Order: sequence, then C-alpha cells, then structure tokens
Amino acid sequence: MTLAAPPPMDGRTPDGEGRRFQAREIVAIDHSGYHSHMKIANLARAKDDLSRYVEYVRRGGRVRILVSGVPAADLVPIGAANDANDDEDLRALERQGILRRGSGRIPSEILRPGPKLRGRPLSETVAAERDSGW
Repeated sequence: MTLAAPPPMDGRTPDGEGRRFQAREIVAIDHSGYHSHMKIANLARAKDDLSRYVEYVRRGGRVRILVSGVPAADLVPIGAANDANDDEDLRALERQGILRRGSGRIPSEILRPGPKLRGRPLSETVAAERDSGW
C-alpha cells in the first residue's frame, strides 16, 4: 500500500521530526491483491468531496471509506458486483447447510388473507393498557 501525504503544514521537510499533517489529506492507494487501484479516504474527506468520488466511481474506479482508520464501506460502480460469483456463493452456502434456496414457486397459503379479528383494534387496547398504568 502506498500512502501519499501533502507537504507538512509547518514547512518542515517530510523526514523532519514533529511533522504535522491533516489526517483528512492523507490518501492511500492499495497496489496489491483484489482491491488494487482502490482509492482510500476517511469519512470526512469522502463527505467533503463526495461528488468527486462518485464521478471517479462512475468511471469504473473504487473507493474504500474508513471511519477512524477502520474500513466501513466501499463505493463501487453499479453492476460491479460479480453476478457469476453470486450463484457459486449460494451453492457453497447450500452445501454447508446454511441456506436452502426455494423452488421459485410461492405456496398459495401465503397469499391467502389472514383470520378476521373480532373486538376492538389493537391500537385501542394498547392505549387503554398504557392509560391504566400497567
């Protein structure tokens, strides 16, 4: 990962001690692995320059947003999610017994209306219960 920082605010050289950087000005680009060429910005920077980051993402880029230095979200282009991997991931979850996919047919019982209730509405019952101090 490469970190790029602005020149120090106090005029000292980058290798001098006591450098003062504004954290919101640090931008990192991860040059390794799956997320190569992903821009990284903290939340304050992303909020300040949201339109610029959205334009970058619309052109195919990716932006990882950090909150207190911890990855919280990724801005990715719509359609960037790999649909081919989705089916493979679902099959793996089925093999592990974590999920069971439906047959695609909705049972008719689900579409039938529920039972008719008699008596006063639930909202009145709750309001009466609150008024009673129970």
